[in-house]
Amino acid sequence: MEFLRPLLILKFFFLSLLVPENQSLTAAEKQCGNTRLSVEVNTEAEGLSAEKICERADWAIEQMALCDFTIKRKLTVEVVDDLRHPCGIPVVGKFDSVESRVQVSTPQQCRQLARKEAALAKVDNSSLYGSIVVHEVVHAVFWKHLDPDKVAGASMANEYVAYAFQILSLPATDREALLAAFPRPTPPKDLGPFNSAALLINPLRFANNAYRHFMSVDDRCQFLRGIISGEIEFDDWDQYE
Repeated sequence: MEFLRPLLILKFFFLSLLVPENQSLTAAEKQCGNTRLSVEVNTEAEGLSAEKICERADWAIEQMALCDFTIKRKLTVEVVDDLRHPCGIPVVGKFDSVESRVQVSTPQQCRQLARKEAALAKVDNSSLYGSIVVHEVVHAVFWKHLDPDKVAGASMANEYVAYAFQILSLPATDREALLAAFPRPTPPKDLGPFNSAALLINPLRFANNAYRHFMSVDDRCQFLRGIISGEIEFDDWDQYE
């Protein structure tokens, strides 16, 4: 069980794999403000708001667009009841690059999994849920600009960026509460802490470090462009598999 705990937290906070065979909640599709974005959500489910999901997804797309990373094809955000990894572990989000589809679990499932991590105790559930949408949508936008053959550690770079924007998307009070759970005197000075081992051992610490490092960069758009060009390199995910 001790081995499974960090894996569970890791899969709770993010997942970007091909979609398994899950049944989505019965829902009508809602067109968001961005014509390339739609949401499928059961509006009768407790705590769900299609408008809120649209707002968070739109925010992620707009933030990426500030650095000229645009969404290249229509993206659907789908709420899925009892979302799970193929090995059976409950998860709250994933991105299918083939189908251009983000899947997020229900707020109920998010709350159940969040209770397993003490560092999330002071983070509002609604804010956390919205940040998961942000994380997966950033994956969807940024991944389409990455060339794995050109960018060393493309998968790790994508996780770094998605986590940095996820923490950035939290309201200040929630963000500070989460940062306080992982105190450090200064931001990371380089990309050394951002590797698969660190992500697996403590994904929440990885997320906070990604935010701190990203916000310490003088020109964040240029930094993101450096990742895309291959000038900035992360450790390769594959070497840990």
